[in-house]
Amino acid sequence: MTSTELGIVTGFIGSALPEALKLLQGTLDKTHEIALLKLQMRWERQAHRERLDEIQTIGQVPELIIPSESFGKAASLIRPVLTLAFFILFALVRIKHGFQWTDDDAGLFATIITFWFGGRGFARVAGRVK
Repeated sequence: MTSTELGIVTGFIGSALPEALKLLQGTLDKTHEIALLKLQMRWERQAHRERLDEIQTIGQVPELIIPSESFGKAASLIRPVLTLAFFILFALVRIKHGFQWTDDDAGLFATIITFWFGGRGFARVAGRVK
């Protein structure tokens, strides 16, 4: 084989190789996409089955599910009462061990106050509190 013939064969293979690789990559991509779609369909089928089981279970025991509206104002008192109870417990422990206001105490107190009053400000801006 002469150098001209070798150059022709090399040029032909060199120009055809990238196209062949693109075709192979496209085939691999499509195969991968099909596998992902099959997995997604299987997952969605399973999620629907689980949701149907959940609905069926809820229908069998409606007396165990208490709607949040039935708690009324009691539900809105949980956070303030827990905060107050924590603060009272904190104060009792500090008094028992000799009350000295430290930087840690100031940080904790500032966090609690900021939580309550800052949280209300954000809620007011969001339109949840009048």
